[in-house]
Amino acid sequence: MTDSQIRELRLETQHMFYHGYDNYMKYAFPEDELRPLTCKPLTRDRLDPTHIELNDALGNYSLSLVDSLTTLAILASSSSQVQRTKALRQFQGGVASLVEQYGDGSEGLAGQGLRARGFDIDSKVQVFETVIRGVGGLLSAHLFVVGELPIMDYKPQDTASIAGSFRIQWPHGFVYNGQLLRLARDLADRLVPAFHTDTGIPYPRVNLRHGIPFYSESPLHRDAENGMCSKIQQRSPELTETCSAGAGSLLLEFTTLSRLTGDSQYETLGKRAFWSIWDRKGSTGLVGAGIDAETGLWTSPYTGIGAGIDSFYEYAAKAYILLSATNSSSSSVGGTAQKWDMPDSYLDVWSESHTAINHHLRRGKMFIHPHYIQADLFTGATRAHWFDSLSAFFPGVLTLLGQTEEATEAHLLNTALWSRYSALPERWSTTSGSVEGGLGWWGGRPEFIESTYYLYRATRDPWYLHVGEMVLRDIKRRCWTKCGWAGIQDVRSGDRTDRMESFFLSETVKYLFLLFELDHPLNSIDAPFVFNTEGHPLILPRTRDRLSPSMEASGLKQSAVLK
Repeated sequence: MTDSQIRELRLETQHMFYHGYDNYMKYAFPEDELRPLTCKPLTRDRLDPTHIELNDALGNYSLSLVDSLTTLAILASSSSQVQRTKALRQFQGGVASLVEQYGDGSEGLAGQGLRARGFDIDSKVQVFETVIRGVGGLLSAHLFVVGELPIMDYKPQDTASIAGSFRIQWPHGFVYNGQLLRLARDLADRLVPAFHTDTGIPYPRVNLRHGIPFYSESPLHRDAENGMCSKIQQRSPELTETCSAGAGSLLLEFTTLSRLTGDSQYETLGKRAFWSIWDRKGSTGLVGAGIDAETGLWTSPYTGIGAGIDSFYEYAAKAYILLSATNSSSSSVGGTAQKWDMPDSYLDVWSESHTAINHHLRRGKMFIHPHYIQADLFTGATRAHWFDSLSAFFPGVLTLLGQTEEATEAHLLNTALWSRYSALPERWSTTSGSVEGGLGWWGGRPEFIESTYYLYRATRDPWYLHVGEMVLRDIKRRCWTKCGWAGIQDVRSGDRTDRMESFFLSETVKYLFLLFELDHPLNSIDAPFVFNTEGHPLILPRTRDRLSPSMEASGLKQSAVLK
């Protein structure tokens, strides 16, 4: 592929992002997402609280803007000066718009936004989705603003005249003094009540304003004499089942937050949740999909590498990378280092898991295309011969840790499926060779193109550029609407859904752009950094940020968490 062809693909990808982002800001902001077929905002389903497919992610806090800021920051390092200037201007404008709506994260008058004071919002959300999209997006954008992550030609200058303060002057009068970091902390503090369990596994959901009154068995409600609520009587029990991915994929964001604020409770909670899952692994050496946060018992005998499990393994590998930047952790309790403080402990989890995956789940070269099946968590016996689109992340993680041969083989079947359907169906059967159980939708998921990006970075094989071109062309052909990008309800018929998921702008387009932007400065950082599972780059600050939020950490204190 020639340089001019790559340049054209890069430009098309930028136009793809702006077509979605600009129309979201025009038709949907400050609501969470855009309906691209009807050009209207998509909001929480207030009439049906059980509609978790929508309500888990949509917290009524301008989700698509929060999720898009880091893509704008990455586009601001485009090879084109014009594109760099445009993206940086929109990135800074997006930060200003977010602060206008939700305040600056402080306790004073400036902390009150047009919509809310911070994230004081009556929305019950999923902890996992809110951490990876909300907390992760805010933290990553902050790291770009202060220069810990690179933006070409952007050199933040601290103009504060008072020791201990922090001030970056932007054009048009906006002053950045840590608003995103304070908002990230505000959001994280509202999630902390979900970690009040005996198992260390967080409850799956929390109300951003009211906490967890619906989990009546939480230790938070046991001791009214010591300032806690009395046990709550409710009409029907709240679901306490979570998953390995949901509970075990919080530590990258929470560790970064702790290192930026100096408050170790977040890192402790994220790591404790991860190890609480791993310590309950099945006799196969693998973790399962469903687990009860209160009992710590598995609720399903299935194991695999896809939905409910995927990012647990991803975060084991990426925690090793991220934590290798430091020799010690801020979360050691009583000065005693634990296994969760050591980067190599996470590499051990990955290595043991990878060995067990290859033994129980992988179907190798004797098959037409190597792939991974569903097995019994306790016996390793085959449970099902399908795999889902989320499992397309796995070649990318393999590539990160140098296992490119297996990654290349695993990537081939996904490529073949995309070639066949011009998208990846949610679930596909290896025995029937068709869509499994009618699950034929593609909502704009990024995992396949993410792995394509990693494989190209590792091998520089131009074949992966052609794969990216195929994906770009198919999305443009099948998903374009006059005001955004629609999901596909059925990859066979081409029927579309009236929803542009926030992760389409946060991940799918971002990885496409990075695939075609060969010399992006993110690829030459001289320090370990990772993308979280929502595509937000995270790096541990090389020195403790001089900006420390003024508000005290709310919620559970470290001593209470670990008793």
